[in-house]
Formats: sequence, structure tokens, C-alpha cells
Amino acid sequence: MENFPFEFQAAAHGNADAQTPVFERFDYSVCTIEYIVSGSGYLEVNGTSCTPGPDDIYQLPKHSNHRYWPNRQGPWQKLFIVVDGNFMEELLRVHGLKEIYHIRDCRSLKHWFEHWLDQGSAPRSQEQYAVEFHQFVAELAAHVRRGNDRCNPHVRELHALLQSGFGKPFSLTGYAASTPYTKEHLIRLFREEYQVTPYEFRLRKKMEQARALLLNSMLSVKEIAEVLGFSSQYHFSNCFKARIGKSPSDFRKTI
Repeated sequence: MENFPFEFQAAAHGNADAQTPVFERFDYSVCTIEYIVSGSGYLEVNGTSCTPGPDDIYQLPKHSNHRYWPNRQGPWQKLFIVVDGNFMEELLRVHGLKEIYHIRDCRSLKHWFEHWLDQGSAPRSQEQYAVEFHQFVAELAAHVRRGNDRCNPHVRELHALLQSGFGKPFSLTGYAASTPYTKEHLIRLFREEYQVTPYEFRLRKKMEQARALLLNSMLSVKEIAEVLGFSSQYHFSNCFKARIGKSPSDFRKTI
């Protein structure tokens, strides 16, 4: 149908290795939604960064600016679809997914990607694809809502705060004072939800950002240390080497 407002363009496997380059796009012309079967990688979409891993879904929205690349030590293996059209954009908007780029623990939705890969001898019409995509988006939105409903709102807010503002000191004691909980109780709640302490989570996010900056920027190691709020280049380098196994300078040389 010439003017049908939805186009399912492709379903495919995406297999990366340690040499897979960084993909970077501006004003992306379509929408890609990817399911990670194994491995992990790094994603930046419209200024938001994350580290998707196994059973996660991420999207590269239409008109977005983004870049992504695999973890060199454990490259991701993915299933993905490419879609376009006004109907696609409206569905994502109505279901509140337009600006949600990374969704964790989506194993229950893997069957959709396998279904679309297995077209068999009878290709579907765009109308059929549109119905299926609508069902998929509704299930994905429900998955997001369940996660939000389950999580304590103060813990969810803390989780978001810990992923930004790396150049400024963050006081967990100060944040806890704005909630009904003690700092110790808040740490327990955070660990129950995310299987990691707030301190460890923030440090991991700093290391993710450090890798991204070493890979994709011309900033010096000293400048990266300042951007990420480390007290000195020496402190940053020691922390990075303890976590990654290489100094920042050596890590940059291996990319």
C-alpha cells in the first residue's frame, strides 16, 4: 500500500567482534530496535549514555543523534528490527517510549525478534507487521511500567542522579536527608533493587564514561579526570587501572 503509514524494513542478526568500529549517526532516518542476546556494549543517544547487556533492549529513534560500539572484551550479539513511518513514531509517543532508549531485562520480549526473523515462505504484509509491532510496543511499555511501579520512587530518583553530574561531588548523606530513610536504609533498598551499592554503581558509570571519552574524544587523561570529578589525574589513573586492567593511556592505545 503506497501511503501506508508504517514500514517494516528489516529483521536481522547483528554480530560484533573486538574490531567492530564505532557507529555514529546524526538525524537518523529510521528507527532501529535491538535485543541483546549476549555480550554488552556502549550506547549514547541524544546526550544520554548507557551500557546495555544481555536481555536488554535499546532503540535508536528516528531523527536521533547517536553512536554505539561493542565491549571489546565481550562484544554483543544482537537481534534487531528496522522500522519507519508516522504510525511507528505515534505508537512510541503514545506509549511513553519515545525518549526511553535502554530497557533492561526484556527476555520475555525476545520471541518477537525471533518471530520477525523467521518469516518462512509467506512474507507478511505491512498491515500484519503494523499489528505485530503495535502488540510488541504495548508489551514493551507494560514491561517498563511494571519496573517503575515496583521500584521505590526515592531509589529510582537516586539511580537517575547517580548517572549524571560526574564533575560535581554527590552526597548520599545529603540526598538521604531529603527522603524518609537513613543513608544505611537507602543503601540497602538500592542494593536490593540494582544488586549493587550506590557508590559502586556511580563508580561503574564513571568508568563507562571514561572509556567512552578515551575512545571518542581528544581530551587528555588529566582533562577526563576533571570531567569525571576525580581529585587528581593520579587518582583517576589508579582507579581506572584497578577496574579495567590497563592505565587510561594504555587503554587508549589499544583501541
